[in-house]
Amino acid sequence: MSDVNELSRFKLYLRAANVGVFSSLADIIAMYLLATYSNIDIRYQLYISSGISLFIGFIGQKLWTFRNKLRGKALAKQIMAFLVWEILFIMVIAEAVIYITEPMNEKLRTMSPQTMKDSWILSKLFHLEKDDSGKERVELNTLTNIGIKHICIFLIFTFVSLPIYKVIFKY
Repeated sequence: MSDVNELSRFKLYLRAANVGVFSSLADIIAMYLLATYSNIDIRYQLYISSGISLFIGFIGQKLWTFRNKLRGKALAKQIMAFLVWEILFIMVIAEAVIYITEPMNEKLRTMSPQTMKDSWILSKLFHLEKDDSGKERVELNTLTNIGIKHICIFLIFTFVSLPIYKVIFKY
């Protein structure tokens, strides 16, 4: 591969990363607010915050990263391809986060709440949740869940989404 092509791909990656930063910030803020100010289950938090991120991501990838000016049927086809991939992407991410965090929470629930309270680092990663009987139990906190989600997003975006965007946006 030529140096010019490699430089072009690197510039494209940087533009895509900029869109990803804004999209991720919206996702993080939405998920944090949903977790903090609602009783919505984490699965729905993941889907809602990801939907907000999807909207920002599409606009950013379309207007900034790939800068194409499709109209009419070609634009509708591109939007459909993007949405199909992104909805699948959201489902994979949400279910991956649940797959990762549920066993962690199950294990953490066996930890003594006092152990968490006595450890500075554990108190930053976990929080206490009351079960139906009012007993305190240790679980991952919101910021840890968000961190796990964004590690998954980064890995899948870098190794899967970017090559798919190349096909969708025809660059």
